[in-house]
Amino acid sequence: MWTLDEILRKLEETKSYCYDKDNHIVLTKEQIGECISTNFEDAIEFYESNQLLETFEKVDDEIANKIKDYKKKYSTPEEVVFRLQYDFNPGLLFSYKEFVFRDIKQLGDAILNKDIEMDAVEEILKLKLISYYLRIKKIDTIDEKMFDAILLAEDYVNRSKEVAYYLLGYILGDIKYYKYGKQKFESVIDLYAYLSKKKKINVFSKIVETDPVFFAWLFYLGNKSIVDQWNNIVEDTEEKEKIFKEERTENETTKV
Repeated sequence: MWTLDEILRKLEETKSYCYDKDNHIVLTKEQIGECISTNFEDAIEFYESNQLLETFEKVDDEIANKIKDYKKKYSTPEEVVFRLQYDFNPGLLFSYKEFVFRDIKQLGDAILNKDIEMDAVEEILKLKLISYYLRIKKIDTIDEKMFDAILLAEDYVNRSKEVAYYLLGYILGDIKYYKYGKQKFESVIDLYAYLSKKKKINVFSKIVETDPVFFAWLFYLGNKSIVDQWNNIVEDTEEKEKIFKEERTENETTKV
């Protein structure tokens, strides 16, 4: 297969997707999309230099107009090139720069196994590439609950990239539990029951105040409502402990 540079030069030369008219050999759009995916950084360079636009203005008005529209709509070349590869080849896997996943579940597993860096996922979330990919694959209508959760992660990344990172892992990956010590919990009720039995709620609440995995898990279970419920439980527990301490102090003073 040719490089992207070779493809663009051939298109410039023939002004057509047909690069061998005598033998009726056609360079397909699917092949171009795959080449863009494989040569993502080169595609960015050709986009920024206007070579992509200038080439397709001679070959394909529809693609040229898409590039012009994307240029107006999106502020980064990464957003444009990501979308453009699927305009050529909607059947592509999830592919961004050097990252290629056979499906988005594999991306979730990579996050939960810490096989992909947080900064890379933060970029993917901020550019809203996953929700776009789900629309291309029509998964947004097949699994509306997951799609809404993805939108939440993409919005939440601006508030906490750590929580959004692990939330995406929970949404897409196979691991659905939160691990505390050696215990694994799949619901807030089970976790609360365990902590109550062990009298560890207050201690636990302080430990997880800055734990992004825990809050990502809560969002995964029920989005913001679960987080609010958890905070209410903690506040209620702290208030009860405060009252208990005050009563104990008062009793000790009375005895004296």
